[in-house]
Amino acid sequence: MLGSKHFTDDPGVDLSKVNVMINLDMVGRLNETKNLQISGVGTAEGLKKIVYAKTDTSDVKLTLSDEGYGPSDHSSFYGKNIPVLFYFTGAHMDYHTPKDTWDKINYKGMVELSGLIFSVAQDLASEDTRLKFREAGPKAQAVPYRRGKGVTLGIMPDFAGVVKNGLRADFVTPGKPAALGGMLKGDIITHIDGKPVNNIEDYMFRLGQLKHGQTISVEVIRGEKNVVLLIQL
Repeated sequence: MLGSKHFTDDPGVDLSKVNVMINLDMVGRLNETKNLQISGVGTAEGLKKIVYAKTDTSDVKLTLSDEGYGPSDHSSFYGKNIPVLFYFTGAHMDYHTPKDTWDKINYKGMVELSGLIFSVAQDLASEDTRLKFREAGPKAQAVPYRRGKGVTLGIMPDFAGVVKNGLRADFVTPGKPAALGGMLKGDIITHIDGKPVNNIEDYMFRLGQLKHGQTISVEVIRGEKNVVLLIQL
């Protein structure tokens, strides 16, 4: 997110004239059930209504989140009091790997989403009145999400922040610490070593305090149950 942060700190345009920032991040894998996650619908009055009006919900299954902050470029704009929309078709195991190849892209799905998003953008650009910004969730400073040499559980987290008061594991990689410790796809992480995890920012911060070889407790919600896992890193 270095580019978006630099742009908002030293913009080439008057940011007060920016009505909304629409972020398309990982929209190439619309699945067969057509699940589309959109964050930021609570960052301006009436924004959610516009999204619904421009989406055929009998065809596309929407999962909406009000919050404007998340691990992508829209966060830099939200931090400057600019309404945002973050479109995302979901996590996958090829993320940030050489396996994320062209043949796995759903091109027909991208065309469909492009038309949907264009319709929203066109409507917002044609309005005589500007959107009224509304704070929706924390406005933490945007920091880059990095895959480094630090500790990892081996999960693909819910980047869109659909779940509240926890972080959902959208995928659990076989053979990695989380899987070996009994974590399952769909588990919602609520605590690491007794410390709360409310979102992906909390999760990354907690991981940054851990060391390789350490054994930690991870509390998750699994269906209707609270489960405590012991995971060796």
